[in-house]
Amino acid sequence: MGNAQAAGPKLDFSKPYLGNTVTTKGAPPSSTGIIIQYDGPEVKEGEEEVEVDEDSIGIRVQVTSADGIDSVLETTLSGVSLASTPREPYCCSEEEACAGWLWKRLPALIDERNDAKEDGEDTADTKRIMKEECKNESIMLGFLTVETQSKRANAAWDKLNLETVANKIVDSLFWRYGLNAHTILDAPQEKELGLKIPGALHGVGLEGRPVLWTIPCWFQWTEIDGDEIERVELRNQEEMNVCLDRIQENGKKYRDMIVIVNLDGMGAWVVKYLGKFKRHATVSEEHYPGRAWKTLCINSSSVISRGYSTFVRPFLSTHTQNLVVMCAKGQETTDALRKYISPEFIPRCFGGEAPGNGHDDILLEEKLFPDGVNATAAKFRDDFLAKKAKN
Repeated sequence: MGNAQAAGPKLDFSKPYLGNTVTTKGAPPSSTGIIIQYDGPEVKEGEEEVEVDEDSIGIRVQVTSADGIDSVLETTLSGVSLASTPREPYCCSEEEACAGWLWKRLPALIDERNDAKEDGEDTADTKRIMKEECKNESIMLGFLTVETQSKRANAAWDKLNLETVANKIVDSLFWRYGLNAHTILDAPQEKELGLKIPGALHGVGLEGRPVLWTIPCWFQWTEIDGDEIERVELRNQEEMNVCLDRIQENGKKYRDMIVIVNLDGMGAWVVKYLGKFKRHATVSEEHYPGRAWKTLCINSSSVISRGYSTFVRPFLSTHTQNLVVMCAKGQETTDALRKYISPEFIPRCFGGEAPGNGHDDILLEEKLFPDGVNATAAKFRDDFLAKKAKN
């Protein structure tokens, strides 16, 4: 992808760098903030260490007061110390530093890429939009998660090629811009498409993470194409951007989500739609990577589990493979859901206790079927209720 092999810097994590949370030294009151500018030598590729006179290195630290007002303090490296813990949702101070480097690099790389285009179009508006899009923290952290193989604080942060990460992010920004991701939430959802591809963002996990319900067992596979599946998943991921940002405003911050994939009733026939499955997976794998904290594939049959291992798993990143849990239908699915999600957010047909819209609503229709219940899901509902009444 792009210039993915371009050389990047090797950060010296013995000193505070861009993005690190620091606390000013000296007499109280001290201030805690984030380094937004660092005026000093960069560590070049291949150099072991750089001796730095901390008194001569100027930094600017952005701090936020109790009433939410931002201000910038000018000091030197000798005048601050690293915060005892990284700010949420960062896993370590090294990740903060890498994020800070990326925040500084991405706008310049966006300019470089757009200026190099040969179509001659005016790129000013494109640059502006892409620079706004690149500020999304959960997406950027997802790329870092994948590049460091989910090792968090134990990753080899000093070996990470940040230019590679920056180029992958910009590749994704161009893809998202080409599909008008910046406007997709401003337009009403296509009702007909919602009927074909039900699912939604609903509920939170036991620790507060948002939950995305994907229910391919009720997709109308014969009536949808790869472009439509891609559009729906793009919308889901953009809604997740908003959701994660909103949660961050209310206290604890999250960088990832729980994904539920309902496979009830799916069999060997899904092989016919592998191309569509891959289009669906590619959106999150390549353009919103590392944002799933856990993926529960519920109500899986032995045929589907084998098919996943043979046809789907090889196309997923190692990071995603390690997050997927295949759950057999029945008690195994119920136990898995309740392990991560409160019962009031789980449909009753999956062993939950979610309140419905009526006596026969066992599917969380208002939440998971915002555009209406299609014929496939309606048949499941009717069969489930008939069996329940009989028993």
